[in-house]
Amino acid sequence: MPHIAVNTRLLLPHRTEGISRFAYELLRRMAADHPEVTFTYFFDRPFDPMYLTSENIRAEVMFPPARHPVLWHAWFHWRVRRRLSSLKPDVFYSPEFYISQNKEIPEIATFHDLAYEHYPDDLQGWAGKYVVKYSPIYAHHAREIVTVSEVTKQDLGSRYGFPEEKVHVVYNSAGDQFYPIAEELKSSVRARFTKGKPYLHFVGTIQPRKNLENLLRAYDLYRAQGGKDVALLLVGRPGWNYQAALETYESLAYKEDVIFSGFVSDEELNEVYAASEGLVYVPWLEGFGIPVVEAFRAEVPVITSNLTSLPEVAGEAALLVDPANPRQIAAAIGQLLETEGVRNQLIALGKVQREQFSWEESAEKLWNILNHYL
Repeated sequence: MPHIAVNTRLLLPHRTEGISRFAYELLRRMAADHPEVTFTYFFDRPFDPMYLTSENIRAEVMFPPARHPVLWHAWFHWRVRRRLSSLKPDVFYSPEFYISQNKEIPEIATFHDLAYEHYPDDLQGWAGKYVVKYSPIYAHHAREIVTVSEVTKQDLGSRYGFPEEKVHVVYNSAGDQFYPIAEELKSSVRARFTKGKPYLHFVGTIQPRKNLENLLRAYDLYRAQGGKDVALLLVGRPGWNYQAALETYESLAYKEDVIFSGFVSDEELNEVYAASEGLVYVPWLEGFGIPVVEAFRAEVPVITSNLTSLPEVAGEAALLVDPANPRQIAAAIGQLLETEGVRNQLIALGKVQREQFSWEESAEKLWNILNHYL
């Protein structure tokens, strides 16, 4: 029976975002579509059975929990490598770039972006040193690489000299849990999160690359210039090096209207999107930018950065801004909220653009890559 082993250490309850969302959505579809294949999931700690979505999925827990560079190395290079040699699957797939460098089993790695190459100071200490050292090593060991945008594919080629024919673009998407909601529910969502005020929102881990500082400055500038009385709702857990964002927040004239919600459930997240006046998402770099497609599905307008993969994902369906320019971001907020017809036009274009991204199509593309080794 064909056998695929998978690194699933990032499938954690209440942490399904980014890489883990990509892994969960694609793996569950592949396992359901190919009952003839055995999938062995490698976890680094006790797991939630919700992730075993089909009868052909088995799971193994291998300690130690890999949440530190020393333990990353021990888990991948010792535990996973040894288990692959004894289990002998046809292929090992990792939804992140970490692999075991096993010489017997073909390994396929996923590079979602090369942010650590462009912004090495964002990851400090051992973590930063580790990823910068091992990222190119893993890239060149992998038989093939999966990435989530043409921009990241080009980045891999120019940074690491990786052959273009060995890099495959498999887009992210947004699931059926994102959809428009009724006006009555929108009022309930506003009451719950922003004391009844209409709001703009951001979704993502709070870390330097997300550019919260300039988003906050732009919001404050828009309000100071006589803009509409809207709140700014920031959805996501604290990540790392977020002190600068908090310091900027403390300096705002309108900080009482800026709300940090923390992590929210999938159901609440759709409500946050669908009740919003618009997503304002202006990171410095993204390998893809899932929130843009989530907003398209929830049928709310989008303001996003004009850098890296975001123009590729947004197409003509968003207002593109320079993330380094708070005045330009503020002007886009004004255009979105105050210029007649802009909101409806962006929503209509978003309905078209979202059709470019499908978890089903992406699962099929990933399957075709892995199937070469079965």
